[in-house]
Amino acid sequence: MHFLSLLSLAAAATAKVLVKYDADANDDLSRFGQVNYDCWSSNDCGTANFDAVNGNASLHFRAGYDDQGVRAAEVHKAKGFHRAEHHIYPGNTEVDQTYYMGYKVRWDTVGSGLIVFQFKSYHKPYAQYGYANIPVGLLFKDGSPVLTLAAIQKPDANPGSNQPKAVWSKALDLGTVYQFGIVINTSQSQGFLQVYFNGKLITMTDPYTGEKTQKLAGNFFPGGDQGAADPKIGMYGGNDVVDNGYIYDFVLADSLADIKSVAGIA
Repeated sequence: MHFLSLLSLAAAATAKVLVKYDADANDDLSRFGQVNYDCWSSNDCGTANFDAVNGNASLHFRAGYDDQGVRAAEVHKAKGFHRAEHHIYPGNTEVDQTYYMGYKVRWDTVGSGLIVFQFKSYHKPYAQYGYANIPVGLLFKDGSPVLTLAAIQKPDANPGSNQPKAVWSKALDLGTVYQFGIVINTSQSQGFLQVYFNGKLITMTDPYTGEKTQKLAGNFFPGGDQGAADPKIGMYGGNDVVDNGYIYDFVLADSLADIKSVAGIA
């Protein structure tokens, strides 16, 4: 027992919180990493009234409060605006690691194809357009409040065969706060994905075998040894309507214990 206790203490001592944002503690959004804005079908991003960090009234990812007076980072995209995201831990992720992410969030309005979490590829030939560069993503496919978890388990250099496949979906109530725990192992031969929804481990469907699993096998870190895929949170796509939501907490760590509170895991 004494030996096991020492092992537990050693594991706790080496566990690291890599990124942590707590809106209630008034944490600065710079903790997330790099903010990314895209205006594609509007030209506001190139004008003098657009702040590179705080955006403007039409497009922003900035600290504030929700409509209940609770501190939160508000993510907002007017119709036609494309991206308000933070690129988290950019270029620092490594192969053969397990990353644990806790995400406490609320979505109020969602457009068709709106992506609200990405584990995105950055190394060629896998860093491609057309969603072929998103090994793991959470999205609202058709603008309805049905959240879909999509994954690329077997990366391919051909974008046509490298599209994400749905592995889980859940009807949500817009305007409700939800908690997620996202676990990604970055081995390129024995990698896996696990997701907790409101503290409970979800069951996914492997699109290749049809089998039910709580640990989906796949290579979610294709390419090099460092920075091949990084997390991004906020809003991407869904340009057909106004998109709006709030992020209350986010944590990236290398142990499950460090995300339990944010993910709602007992």
